[in-house]
Amino acid sequence: MQTDEERADDFAEMQDDLRGGECARIDSPASGPDRVSFCGRFLGIIDADRYDTAQRGGGAAGFVPAPEGIFRSTRHALCAVASAAKAAGYWPNVYHVNERGNVTRLHPTTGRELAAWV
Repeated sequence: MQTDEERADDFAEMQDDLRGGECARIDSPASGPDRVSFCGRFLGIIDADRYDTAQRGGGAAGFVPAPEGIFRSTRHALCAVASAAKAAGYWPNVYHVNERGNVTRLHPTTGRELAAWV
């Protein structure tokens, strides 16, 4: 269990990451698909239906690369984030921000929740 001081440090780090844009983000708007970005650069959207339609149209297996990225799931989007991180040589924190502004830090490969701020 985290101490209050550790939690405050994590909260400050999260605020700095989101303000500075030096993070990977999955934003869930009130309507429409989730948007995925890496350090302020748009990578694509999470939309299983569009992904499946694109794949039936003759696309290659895996995710469609940016800027036309369409990802089947959060895990699929995290693969694109990992690819962008490897290319950049920089592995930032990954955050999910919902339509109400609640923030969750995610594990960069599994998508498992590591910390949350409401």
